[in-house]
Amino acid sequence: MTDADPLPALPEVSADPERAQNRLLRSLQRADDFTLLFAVTNSATERDARMDALETALHGKTIQRVAVNTEVRNLLHHLREVLATPKPDAVFVYGLENWISGAENAPVAPFVYNLNVARDSFPLLLPAPMVLWVPQYVLQAIANAAPDFFSVRSGIYAFPLDASDRDSIAVTLTRIGLTESMGYSIPERVERIHELRGLLTEYRNLPDDKRNPLTEAELMNSLAMQLDGEGQYAAALPLYEEALTIRRAVLPYPHNGVAISLNNLATLYQEQGRYGEAEPLLDEALTISRAVLPYPHDSIATCLNNLASLYYVQERYREAEPLCEEALTIRRAVLPYPHDGVAASLSNLANLYQEQGRYGEAEPLLDEALTIRRAVLPYPHDNIARTIDNLAKLYWRQKRYERVKDMLHESLLIRRAMLPDKHPHIAHSLNSLGSLYYTQQSYREALPFYEEAVSIAKEALEDKHPYLQLYANNLKACQSLI
Repeated sequence: MTDADPLPALPEVSADPERAQNRLLRSLQRADDFTLLFAVTNSATERDARMDALETALHGKTIQRVAVNTEVRNLLHHLREVLATPKPDAVFVYGLENWISGAENAPVAPFVYNLNVARDSFPLLLPAPMVLWVPQYVLQAIANAAPDFFSVRSGIYAFPLDASDRDSIAVTLTRIGLTESMGYSIPERVERIHELRGLLTEYRNLPDDKRNPLTEAELMNSLAMQLDGEGQYAAALPLYEEALTIRRAVLPYPHNGVAISLNNLATLYQEQGRYGEAEPLLDEALTISRAVLPYPHDSIATCLNNLASLYYVQERYREAEPLCEEALTIRRAVLPYPHDGVAASLSNLANLYQEQGRYGEAEPLLDEALTIRRAVLPYPHDNIARTIDNLAKLYWRQKRYERVKDMLHESLLIRRAMLPDKHPHIAHSLNSLGSLYYTQQSYREALPFYEEAVSIAKEALEDKHPYLQLYANNLKACQSLI
């Protein structure tokens, strides 16, 4: 997740590819320093034709093509070796698909995550635009595993060949957009929901022989994830359910696509307090992931964390602990460092240690998680707020109150800046601050925090949700003492 500008609007993918070429040409003509551009095409023939056309249009400028057809661990080092003298006016890098063999391998290729480390050195080496010509799965991998590098991009230009290629690239861009969405302002995220709804409606209106049910399920899942992140659980639920139904009907079993849908639906059930419905879905998702994915794999760690989270909220700490430990071991092994996935696993394990009174084991894990998240996520970000909350809870239990108040206020400020006004995570922060003042017998200061927490929870959560009941009980206790 980054704080970069939003991706091009998704309908751009269905436009005439000539428009994308003209936009890319204008970017190359305007650039007078290092500029990172992505050109997405799944066809080497299409790629070569587009590069030829751009070189012709850029007459008078020197274009160096850098073919990376064999394995390279570090693009910056490779460019140092092959760049012409004097340096070209633009560089086209291509050929990664010849050795990054597929979507499963791409995120763990050293080439991909080394881009992060070298990000700030590219402008020093190349004071000119660089276009990475990549298939969609490599674009996805760079967005996920090299977010710092990806964040400095100035544009993404897609060159689809036909309807199926267009659909596939549209889904990839949608998925990347969701990865980054929490770095956007609230109006930008509202616009993204609007775009996704429009894309889904457009797709559903295609003739039956032009529709692919799996593409439709992917679009529904993407829109549901965005709505889920905004706390719009009622709107997200039927989309998750329909996506799961389609994937069960179309995909062979077991299949990781089914596991992804099971996880998404189950975590929404958990947000709604429907723990009994969530558990069998999470059990099945973990079973599928272990059966179909190589070990270790980050998707297995995600399934472990999700099931452990469910056990945690049910106070089944001993059952959750080995799941969290295994997830952390996997993520340290397969993810580049620092990475938000590692921070998530550190936080999960630390929270379990907290609940068992193992504060000395929990604190270094939370310190590391917060350091990672402040380093890799845009500020403000809800995941930073989550980790601040967890560390504040630890200090609170150790009666180290001097730091707790400032941390809880920062958490609330982050969430007010990032989330819709009636989001349940804001209610959580308000309730935490109310409880801190209550503990210090400052009941009149606690009261407005409790009142707002209950007001938000009544709109955002179901009537019988345990958090709503907790906030309401806290409010009543506070009112009785004033």
